[in-house]
Amino acid sequence: MPSLPPRPSADCAARAHPRVGRACAWAHRADPPPSPGSGPRRLRRRLLGAGALAAAASALLAACGGGVYFSIGDGGERPQVTLVVAPTSARAGDTVTLAAGAADDIGIDQVAFYRRDNGGDVLLYALGPSSRYEIQTAIPGSAAPGSTVRYFARATDVAGLRADSAIVTVQVLP
Repeated sequence: MPSLPPRPSADCAARAHPRVGRACAWAHRADPPPSPGSGPRRLRRRLLGAGALAAAASALLAACGGGVYFSIGDGGERPQVTLVVAPTSARAGDTVTLAAGAADDIGIDQVAFYRRDNGGDVLLYALGPSSRYEIQTAIPGSAAPGSTVRYFARATDVAGLRADSAIVTVQVLP
């Protein structure tokens, strides 16, 4: 059973001033009286100061592209992505430009460009968050004249949701 602290002496208890009586009562306890500026009020000020510091650090990191993302919604919407190619006809080995536009409710994390071959999809290049998604790629040397080369873009948002663009084609010239 824990022991109780001793009672204050009679002359301490007889003092009229509440602060003096409290200090006297603390003198008879094993633990020291709280120091000025401590306790719940002081702790609350420290926590509020830490929160303000964290908010300032987040704002600073976000301003310089530090990767701090805040979401207003649940991020449940898939991104929207479109793709255009220029020129729409080229010879094997020629260079074409692929340009994608991507938008999302919480932010785009990456846009990847693919070439669709008979054996599957071939990743050409992936770009991180940017205001411009554009690459140049060569028509495969093995592309037969009269055939088409197909491309698409895949956007991924910061929540990990993905969406593919419509397929665009380039006609291979002789």
